[in-house]
Amino acid sequence: MGFRGSFEMTPYELKKVVKEAIQEDRTDFYVDPKKHYHHHVVVEDFIEWLDKTKGTAWGAFIRLIVYGLITVTIGGVLSYVYKGGAQ
Repeated sequence: MGFRGSFEMTPYELKKVVKEAIQEDRTDFYVDPKKHYHHHVVVEDFIEWLDKTKGTAWGAFIRLIVYGLITVTIGGVLSYVYKGGAQ
């Protein structure tokens, strides 16, 4: 299993081989700085939009509940009045 045998490398050769291996591995994970920054800007804008939308959605929901209660109340009162009230 694995590599059997012996070989010798100078510290310089070892450093060179390790450096090349690291460079090869890093190319898969390279991130373009400008593109990365742009992604942060887009995400920040999206979060701000969500915050605004969340506030608008909650406001619409509260208005829906309040207007619904007002409508049911007025409907109940009108029904009570036009059907003769408590007879």
